[in-house]
Amino acid sequence: MADSEMLDDIKRLVKSTVSLLLLNEREKLNNNFNAIFNSVSSMGFTPVYVTGSVPGDAIENKLLESGVKNYKIIDTITRSLYKDIPKFSENVVVLDSPADLTRLSISLENIVNENKNLFVFIDSITSFSIYNSQNEMLRFIHYVSSLSHEKKQKTVFVVINDDGVDSTFIDKVRSFIDEEIKL
Repeated sequence: MADSEMLDDIKRLVKSTVSLLLLNEREKLNNNFNAIFNSVSSMGFTPVYVTGSVPGDAIENKLLESGVKNYKIIDTITRSLYKDIPKFSENVVVLDSPADLTRLSISLENIVNENKNLFVFIDSITSFSIYNSQNEMLRFIHYVSSLSHEKKQKTVFVVINDDGVDSTFIDKVRSFIDEEIKL
């Protein structure tokens, strides 16, 4: 069960249209996964998990184990990790690579246009930055932020261990963010 501070942070995430979630280690996300996604699901949001670091089957299993039934996953990493792609449910879109931000943007826009009350969780800027330049990332973040505001959807960009990410880059990212939360 989530503590009251965590519940307050989750409420802040869904109150703002576009948020930046700063984590000093992936373990914090892993430890709070159920609390985050159970809460947003119980608030009537459909989680959309965009992953550039954890295979989609692992995310799908975690969502199902936490009791979330209505979800979408955009998986950009599985094709680069596995020779044989696991069979996914219809809720999972598998893309070729985290480097293809254009295809990711199109897939995300399609989901946003077809659904309401979404909670888009992009895991993580840190991982996508390995595959893309800072300028490409900033264009992507700007696009997604604009889409979120236009469609009135909730979006959270995750940064794991911001010590490993250029501080001037994070400052530029902040220009597209409504709320910043550190866990």
